[in-house]
Amino acid sequence: MKKQTSQNTNSTSTTPATGSVKSISTVASKSAPAPLTDAQKQALALCEAAIRNYQSGQTEDFYKLVLACHQIQRDGLYREFATQEAYFKAKLGFSRSHSLRLASMGSLIDRVSPEGDLVKVLASDAHLRPLLKLTEPEQDAVIALALAWAKMANLVECPAKLVMAARTFLNPPRRPCAAKTWRAGANQGPRATRRCSSGW
Repeated sequence: MKKQTSQNTNSTSTTPATGSVKSISTVASKSAPAPLTDAQKQALALCEAAIRNYQSGQTEDFYKLVLACHQIQRDGLYREFATQEAYFKAKLGFSRSHSLRLASMGSLIDRVSPEGDLVKVLASDAHLRPLLKLTEPEQDAVIALALAWAKMANLVECPAKLVMAARTFLNPPRRPCAAKTWRAGANQGPRATRRCSSGW
């Protein structure tokens, strides 16, 4: 009776033309992310405290919320979870789109106001959201124009509507496409006209 031989867990096959051995089943190995250091754990705790303080109404400083989200993203403080999105959902209850938008706003504030001089000016979601899809030079131009208008009007603060107005002034919506006409069909009535959608 023939003795049954043991098989490898990873089976192989030989390529006829070359005689080379190919692995049929391979296990992809991925190194686990490095655990957070004590300093990073402390930084994460401070970020989470700033976010929860805003959520609970203990502070109205929107910039603290977005800067904390940005720091968590930038420094990879979420890495004990599978993804950034998984961290924000599990720990803070944020959806993927909301967490990414807040982190983007924090990145914007960090760039345009490294000394903290504009954090009270760009003080809300309504101030920052119109800037997110612009290039950095476009963002700078919109902020400068909004601040100039506020100064001309002797305003102590820069209302969010001025930021939106400056964006619209410098980056106006695209013109509508030329009117298109078509016949709906033999039994669908007269010729109709439609304009394609535009704007941002």
